[in-house]
Amino acid sequence: MTKKPTTCFEYQQQDPTYQALTERIADLHRTRESLEKKLNHLLWDTQAAIRAIDACQTLIWREPESDKSDKDIEAITGESAECWSSNWGRSADMCRNAAASLCQQVAAAEAARLSNREQIDRLIDESNDLAAKLRREWHKQQEAIKPTS
Repeated sequence: MTKKPTTCFEYQQQDPTYQALTERIADLHRTRESLEKKLNHLLWDTQAAIRAIDACQTLIWREPESDKSDKDIEAITGESAECWSSNWGRSADMCRNAAASLCQQVAAAEAARLSNREQIDRLIDESNDLAAKLRREWHKQQEAIKPTS
């Protein structure tokens, strides 16, 4: 059994609807933090994929420094510089596909973050309205029990 409230604040805090709204808002804030972490990681991964594209494209057009380095590469890998150029091109294509997929994930994560923010704002407004109503009730009850002098 809860004790009888002695202040307006206690009266407000003991209301079950107000308690439920407060807890739901706290849950949504925890979700917001999680969504923002996920979004930041996706943005970081997207940046890495775009840098990988740039690196691959640079390597596609890089000429071997000498015939000796071209022959060394061929001796080690069994493939000529032309084959490596093709491999770098394919790598750039794969990085572009990964970046495109990550961009779609970023868009979905941002939409989820905005939806969460709207829910928080709506519940805060609802909570503030309920708090105002509860304060009016409290003060009305206090006026009714005030002794008349």
